[in-house]
Amino acid sequence: MSLPTLIHVDTPTQQSLAGRFTVYGWVASERALRAVRVLSPRGTLALEWEPRPDVRRVHAAYAHSSGFRGAIGPADLCDGVLRIECETEAETVSADKPLPPLAVPADKAARLERIRPRLRTDLPFRETAFHFDFLTEEARQAFNVVDTDAVSGFEYAPSVRAEIDRVGDGLVLDCGAGNRPSTLPNVVNLEIVPYPSTDVVSVAERLPFLDNTFSLVVSCAVLEHLKDPFAAAREIVRVTRPGGLIYADVPFLQPFHGYPSHYYNMTMEGLKNLFAADCAIERAFVPHYGSPVWTLTWFLNSYAAGLPEETRRRFLDMRVSDLMAPAASYLDEPWVRQLAGEKQVELACANSVVARKR
Repeated sequence: MSLPTLIHVDTPTQQSLAGRFTVYGWVASERALRAVRVLSPRGTLALEWEPRPDVRRVHAAYAHSSGFRGAIGPADLCDGVLRIECETEAETVSADKPLPPLAVPADKAARLERIRPRLRTDLPFRETAFHFDFLTEEARQAFNVVDTDAVSGFEYAPSVRAEIDRVGDGLVLDCGAGNRPSTLPNVVNLEIVPYPSTDVVSVAERLPFLDNTFSLVVSCAVLEHLKDPFAAAREIVRVTRPGGLIYADVPFLQPFHGYPSHYYNMTMEGLKNLFAADCAIERAFVPHYGSPVWTLTWFLNSYAAGLPEETRRRFLDMRVSDLMAPAASYLDEPWVRQLAGEKQVELACANSVVARKR
């Protein structure tokens, strides 16, 4: 008996406050995959395939599997239902995912009221039932904020959650929270996009809170995406109460990844330098989610994906020891010369710029 084709939507899980939101999920089938799309009242919208090794591991009985990603708007739902269609070499199957409308959770309403007296009054903002919006057009232009379909949506790593738990009921700022799958009563989620979990819409370089507001400020994988991380670090320090904690992490050896922009990776010394003038650095460490193996697997998977099929096959047959000669000895190899241009940018060892003064 043949196995049925599976379609699963990871996100979204509910209707969105944002003008556009990301569809992210996976397909597993016994037959070769040809296309995946959203069936919208406006027509069909193609989604992009992307690797999902986690799906391949879990559904090893299926010969073919892949992730998919794309962006849609509220008008692409059919009476609140997201409809996904997958075409294989043998059949076309579809799946419906009902997305419930948003309601204001009680903990969010309480959190907004708790933070209200700690908001700055010198900045213009718009208030909705879901958030305070400080993202003016001037701020968008000044800090290069552009609309994006890319979004992270993860629970806190254990090391981060431990710091949040340590402050008890003290106010915590999650500066650049993404779309958190779950929220905490005392954690104020700040983002540039009004996701369901967002409490305050603002740029990190101009935080809309009074001085000395938070017992803890968390900034995870955010500062590298900011046009001015130095200004953001000063703002984070400003809104942290005396004796309060700052938990920040930033990539060092990670490929380029724009959400929507990616400006600065940092060494350990560079990250400490952002806060050292006003803070005592208690610990500087490599978290488990930042260990070198992440760099290695990310780099190799992305590199292989940027090669033509036959060259990719030969590249994947190489041994680790085949890749450890001096780099200059590989410059004429097909797996070097044929790497796609966008992968050259994503995985570059160094970047150069030539600028002429105005």
